[in-house]
Amino acid sequence: MVMRPGKNQHGILYKNFVASEQEFNTDTYGIKGNIDATIMVKNQQNETKLTALEIKTGKRKHDSYRG
Repeated sequence: MVMRPGKNQHGILYKNFVASEQEFNTDTYGIKGNIDATIMVKNQQNETKLTALEIKTGKRKHDSYRG
């Protein structure tokens, strides 16, 4: 994955790549799956945050994609 550091139109700055294809599972919400990428960003308040990045192709293979 190639991402260039720089603020986007929402003032979020990409800092660095952390991991890819991490398994995610929560009993609380009944959600499970793989996160495409986990990245560090800096928000408009200058806080560094860890967040998930999901890449969608527009192809829906299963009804679970709607979530």
